[in-house]
Amino acid sequence: LRATCLKSALVLSWLLRKRGVATTLRIGVARRAGILDAHAWLEHEGQVIHGFTEDRYEPIFSAGIGGGGR
Repeated sequence: LRATCLKSALVLSWLLRKRGVATTLRIGVARRAGILDAHAWLEHEGQVIHGFTEDRYEPIFSAGIGGGGR
């Protein structure tokens, strides 16, 4: 299995949620050389904690993942 940015961000958000840490999953798109490119990253308190974000990615989706704990 190939780990994509979305898969790894989802797994990490799940693990952190189990420990009571709230995160935000963001998905953005960019056009590079005429091709649409997508990327997912994870934030905690407004800071990127997994993946990377560059100005070229326009966020199109954001979902808060609560830190409800065990």
